[in-house]
Amino acid sequence: MNIFRVNEQEDTPEVLIDRDSGTVSFTGKLLPEDSLAFFSPIEEQLKNYISQPNQITTVNLRLEYMNSSSQKRVLGLLATLQNLTNSGLEVYINWYYPEDDEDLLDEGRDLSQMLEKPLNIIPY
Repeated sequence: MNIFRVNEQEDTPEVLIDRDSGTVSFTGKLLPEDSLAFFSPIEEQLKNYISQPNQITTVNLRLEYMNSSSQKRVLGLLATLQNLTNSGLEVYINWYYPEDDEDLLDEGRDLSQMLEKPLNIIPY
């Protein structure tokens, strides 16, 4: 199994990069005190994945909250993964939000506009 995992903490999400299934997931709060320290190993793992990606990559974002510095980092990660489509590969980005949370719905819409790619915005 080629799985990279960061366990969920109080202010950081669980992160899962599964090279075998082509899945990248963030689940929980995204409020790291030091975003550089939190994202550096994740970015390194994604670089490794991108060097030999699957035909289909699925990104699942189920975040309870994301601060602005993290939003910039996530946007950069998503843009990098989205570039795989230039090589004929498929990338699906799923944004999950609680059905009654307008702020997270808007966050997903904002990311979609910034990426210039429709995200699958999915209530739960």
